[in-house]
Amino acid sequence: MRMSSPSKSGSQRLMRLTPTNAFAELRDSLGLWRLWLNMGWSDIKQRYRNSVLGPFWLASGLALTIAGLSLLYSQILRVPFTDFAPYLAAGLMIWTYIASTATESCHGYVLADGLIKSLQVPYFVYIFRVVARNLIVLGHNLVVVAIIWIVFGKVMDIKPLETLAGLVLLALFSAGMAALFASIGAIFKDFIQIVSQVFQILIFVTPVFWLTKSVSPRSAFLHLNPFYYLLEVVREPLLGQTPSAFVFMGAVGFTIASLIAGFVAYAISRKSVVFYV
Repeated sequence: MRMSSPSKSGSQRLMRLTPTNAFAELRDSLGLWRLWLNMGWSDIKQRYRNSVLGPFWLASGLALTIAGLSLLYSQILRVPFTDFAPYLAAGLMIWTYIASTATESCHGYVLADGLIKSLQVPYFVYIFRVVARNLIVLGHNLVVVAIIWIVFGKVMDIKPLETLAGLVLLALFSAGMAALFASIGAIFKDFIQIVSQVFQILIFVTPVFWLTKSVSPRSAFLHLNPFYYLLEVVREPLLGQTPSAFVFMGAVGFTIASLIAGFVAYAISRKSVVFYV
């Protein structure tokens, strides 16, 4: 995939696409999917241009983390290693995507300031760029998970349709979250530091390393934590389990809330973003 510089006629076409309201901007941004997908791909190539393995360095780091923590926590939690390693692998893969999207979206507008001031395209393009970039990295990390599933004989356990539905919810949730965080981060430049610190805590109160059955079913760590639902709605079908109606509805509910919050934040801030970046 190659990111080419827009021609004069291309720039004029993009300028005509600039709409007058947030709904139209969302519609036109979705129509420009090749643009933001190319941007996300170009970001990854730029980041790893001098690397032999490219983004697979992140995947290899994830593999080492999974191996080390699985050995440790399987002993602490007294869970068979062959069961805990896939559980942790799926959890870390999903959490890495969520946390990376959250932190990077805080500067989604700030790092695109040159493009924002030179190209009149809907700002949703820069939000989708962040989401696309992290989805591509998620795809690389899926290679690690696939290898683990093959090694431990879990491939036949996967529920593909339910996994796909969970991934769609995860992508939609992260898009809403990215729109919200990008809008706030454009105004408050230190917001990324707050988000980074919060997610360092959230990983321990979300069932990434520990099992949900180890806490009370009524625990606030579960019911009030949106990331619990988004984690489980993807991880459970990967492990051959069907997410409960409670988990699925929780994931849908928080996804809708995220999309609404992100859209409202975008609609409020879109006319002033150019003055802050």
